Amino acid sequence: MSGHAAEEGRGALRGQFLVNVSVVVAVGVVAHLFRASAAVVAPDILAELRLGTAWAAYLTSGFFVTAVITQIPAGILYDSMGLRRTIPAMLMISAAGAVVFAVADSRAALLIGRALMGVGAGALIMGGVVLCARWIPPERFPAVIGVVLSLSQIGNLGATAPVAAAAALVGWRGAFLGLAVLALAIAAIYMLAVRERPPGWTPRPGPREGLVETVAGSFRILGNRQLWPVFAMAFVSYATSFSIAGVWGAVYLSEAFELGVVARGNILFLMVSAFAVGLFFFGWLGQRMRSLKGSVLIGTALSVVLFIIAAATSHPPLAAVVALFVMLGGAGGACGTIIPHGRNFYPPDSLGRGVTVLNTIVLLGALIIQIVTGLIMDALTGAGLDTTDAFRVLFAFHAAGLVIGAIFYSRARESSDPAGQTMTV
Repeated sequence: MSGHAAEEGRGALRGQFLVNVSVVVAVGVVAHLFRASAAVVAPDILAELRLGTAWAAYLTSGFFVTAVITQIPAGILYDSMGLRRTIPAMLMISAAGAVVFAVADSRAALLIGRALMGVGAGALIMGGVVLCARWIPPERFPAVIGVVLSLSQIGNLGATAPVAAAAALVGWRGAFLGLAVLALAIAAIYMLAVRERPPGWTPRPGPREGLVETVAGSFRILGNRQLWPVFAMAFVSYATSFSIAGVWGAVYLSEAFELGVVARGNILFLMVSAFAVGLFFFGWLGQRMRSLKGSVLIGTALSVVLFIIAAATSHPPLAAVVALFVMLGGAGGACGTIIPHGRNFYPPDSLGRGVTVLNTIVLLGALIIQIVTGLIMDALTGAGLDTTDAFRVLFAFHAAGLVIGAIFYSRARESSDPAGQTMTV
């Protein structure tokens, strides 16, 4: 009887674990939707509110400004208030931002809406990492997190063709109102279904860190010179990929080929699908090569070549652009391998903080590069340069950024072990 009861207990525990993981994936999907869903409808927003081309980047930057700022405070709230309070509250803030964005009739209102989305959704994925870390043994953690983060890419896929289809039916404003409803529904599910800690889980003994201690620890990680080459690559790698899939790709397709929202969404769907495949492929390649750095550099080199081709080609046919975008998406998936590479340099008791710091670098790169590309496009089109030719300059800028990042990154070790340049997984 006791054996039967124990088996039932283990079954219930497995069931709760699967519920937790499913909800974490759902939250990750929504986080990516908030981050990327403005891209495919950006041309429609710009046309309706009579905004310049550069505003495609500014709308994205409005999200990343607050997402960067809230990373470390969100981590403190996860520890002090708990995930079941903090995550639903963040989803509600994101939903409020989507509503403000949906009813916006001015530039200020658009930016306020995107900023609220960044406050709410910017650190949601890290909350999922914290929850999984409490339920998953350390030896299984990297594999499970890899699956969770990859499945969360469904949100990036949803931000392309599905959002475009919704916008075609109910307009971009209706699409964002629908996103707000989805976020509120998942917030309710999180509060009702998630169990924050498994039976027997206890926090690490010792005083709980406050803001000062957490920030000081983060600066110690930032001061680790072995991580600086990794930071350099993290700063440009994801930002460059996101710049096309999440900001400029839709604008380019609209300006160069006059494609409607659904056609743009379908092409970006293919690009993001290739990105998801690239995440798996370059992670696998790094294991096969026993060099995460080597895998990242191969993907980066492919991206550089593709951007140079795009910059050198005047008025390419649509089929060539589609093929180029898909290949850029696949090569851009190499950016996902930077996260496990960085993990090799964190002490065991600083893993969460290290991941947060590296994620801050990633988001900061996305923010700054989108602002810079917006200024570049604004200056070039304002000077009378044809929009398609301005995009060729933009592609060259991304190629140069990746080359600079790769030069610094080539100096990185595989791990902090001075005796070994072997990859740890």
